[in-house]
Order: sequence, then C-alpha cells, then structure tokens
Amino acid sequence: MQASAYDLSKITAKLGDDWDLRVNTYKPFPCGIVNHPTIDGCIQLHDAHHVAPEQIAAVRLRVAPLVLDLCNQQNITKGLQGKFSVYHGAAVGLVRGKAGIQEYTDEAVNDPAVKRVRERATATGDASLTDDQAYIEVELTNGTKLEKLIEASLGNLARPLSDRQLDAKFRDQGVLALPIAQVDRMIDLCWRIDTLGDVGELVRASSAA
Repeated sequence: MQASAYDLSKITAKLGDDWDLRVNTYKPFPCGIVNHPTIDGCIQLHDAHHVAPEQIAAVRLRVAPLVLDLCNQQNITKGLQGKFSVYHGAAVGLVRGKAGIQEYTDEAVNDPAVKRVRERATATGDASLTDDQAYIEVELTNGTKLEKLIEASLGNLARPLSDRQLDAKFRDQGVLALPIAQVDRMIDLCWRIDTLGDVGELVRASSAA
C-alpha cells in the first residue's frame, strides 16, 4: 500500500529514547480485532449470568460501522468465516464464555448451541461508538433483558491482558500440542526467564515427547 503523504522524520524521531514496544498489546481473541468489544461484552455477560443457550431469544448488537464493513458474515459453515463474523463472536462469548482457537474451528461454527445463538443475533452500525466499543442486549425467553456496554475492550492500552489472562491464553493454545503439566512448566519458565542459567531449559520444555 502507498500513502498520499509521508513524514520521514518519524523514522529517527526519539530514536533510542522512545520505544514503540511500549504501545503494543497482546490480542486476546484470534479473529478480526473489531469483533473484540462484542466478544468481551458477551463473555462478561456469560460469566455474570450463566444463561443457557436455549434461554436466549435474541441478541442485539450496536457496533461501530466499520464492524459491519469487515465482519458482517452470516450463515457461515467454516471456522475461518467465524473470524469475520461479529455474530459468531457474540455467540461463542455467550455460549462458551471464551473465544480461543477452538472457538474458530469448523466444529465450533457448526456447534448446534453456538449456531442457535448466532442465528438470533443482529447488529446495527452506530457512528457514536468507536471501533473499541460495543453495546450488547440479550433478551431471554422469559422477557428478561441483559445489557452490557463495553467502553474499552480487553487487550487495548487502557485494558491490557493481566498476567493471569496471558497465562490462560497460553495454556488454552499450548494444550493443543503438549500435556497440561508441560504447558504449566513452560509458563513458569517464561515468567522466570531472566533468572534461568540456561535458556535451553525453556527450549527443551517446549518440545513434544
């Protein structure tokens, strides 16, 4: 891509004094980042209310217009499509209370409970919301309405992942390849890497038997 204007002074500005690494964050969910506020809010609703999927009558989302430009896929059947579906993000958040790698597989997309909730989700673009915000309303079959406004989604500079949330993300992915005990050992070694006499200890811990 090319820009219509540029400022080459930015290449050396504050060189050696300021570090862009300090404005980087860890992405909490493996999908389109504009879906993150919706997922975050739906996970919070799941954890607070533990509503059974069959009790959900409707899910109404208000999101930044860009979300619908990028992640408006409906009637999906593949895990990759789920990454670009704000409806799927809402569904896995409400049904599973998480949105890790396993929530973006073909199996997850076709999970009857997830599919049921996804098909009851609608989204409206709201220009008053930023790309990092979302409003979620979940209507239950008994008429009760649950609401959540996310003003700054998990994973941004205002709400970075905590150390324990980073542990959970690493563990959730690591157990797909290694035994849980080995994954937990890796987590421990990573947090102590500055004290290790031999970094090879961590490398060896990451190898499958």
